[in-house]
Amino acid sequence: MAEGEEIRHLFPGGPPDRRRQKRWAIAAGIGVAWVLLIVETGSLVGGTVVSVMLAAVAAASYAVLRSLGFGLDHPWVQRMRTRPWRNGQDVLRLGLRHLPEVLIITPNRSRIAPNSVELQMNPDDLAGLAESLDLDFIDSSATEYYEDMLRKRGIRAAKPGPVHVSVVGDPEIPAGRYRLRKAQPANSFTRPDENVARGWYASDAGPDLPPGPTMLAGPTMLAGPTGATSMATVMAPPSLPRLRLITAGQVAETEVSGARAGRSRKLELGLPADPTVSRVHAQFTFDEGQWWITNLGRNGITVNGKPVHARLAVHAGDSIRWGRQPDALVSRIEIDGPGQAA
Repeated sequence: MAEGEEIRHLFPGGPPDRRRQKRWAIAAGIGVAWVLLIVETGSLVGGTVVSVMLAAVAAASYAVLRSLGFGLDHPWVQRMRTRPWRNGQDVLRLGLRHLPEVLIITPNRSRIAPNSVELQMNPDDLAGLAESLDLDFIDSSATEYYEDMLRKRGIRAAKPGPVHVSVVGDPEIPAGRYRLRKAQPANSFTRPDENVARGWYASDAGPDLPPGPTMLAGPTMLAGPTGATSMATVMAPPSLPRLRLITAGQVAETEVSGARAGRSRKLELGLPADPTVSRVHAQFTFDEGQWWITNLGRNGITVNGKPVHARLAVHAGDSIRWGRQPDALVSRIEIDGPGQAA
């Protein structure tokens, strides 16, 4: 079976409900441990008392670790959370299997699907995945699987229009892990070849979608006039200052947040085919009124001599070195618009 067919048909029966499975697994583990303690002590009361004592010790240990600062963001915890035996394709399969985690449960217990979903993984995992599969093909295959899952389960989208799944890199994700999230409008990325209206809904799409922080917005298509009804209206997205990369006499530019840079010809910001440039090397997003760069490649990035470990703000006149070697390819940034001087 071809690589793409393997992704599309990996879960023909639909992915399981992860939260429900986790709850049942925890309950089963507690039950089995309780039964073993009863057998070991030879007494129902003795086994129950020992179980309660072990639970109290575990809770106290957890509280002490939390008070010492050992949370999910601690470097030791992050290192333990990595899965070095997984490669990019393993992470992709795992993320696709758990796509139901992004579904919204309304007060009347119906399920609604976000129109735009991001599957985030570690940049090294994404770079390894991009070496064997084209990222546009990965996105289209993940989107096709998402559509098939919604159709089989009879789940409608939150907004009128198509749904889309994007596979992106995030340095905060540990190696071998993934994160699913509903894409937000300010940073959502729409490829130029998508037949999608570039606008965002200003209000709720209907009575079934709960108000508050669970409201979604994203690239949508509006069918029919809005008028003075409860139908959400479309607002034009803000124009972004154009970002331009000048590299060895070549110019690549974009006005789209989420544009990727690398030697692949299918990227929004194409770079010369230099050995130090990864196929997908970086991503540029516009947020908080400025452009940011995120490293996605294995060769590393330096901006004005400063290594990029996570997201870093860039400005007009900055120098980007595509790799750690002294002779690595260098680009100069130009940004159109007021207040963008170096």
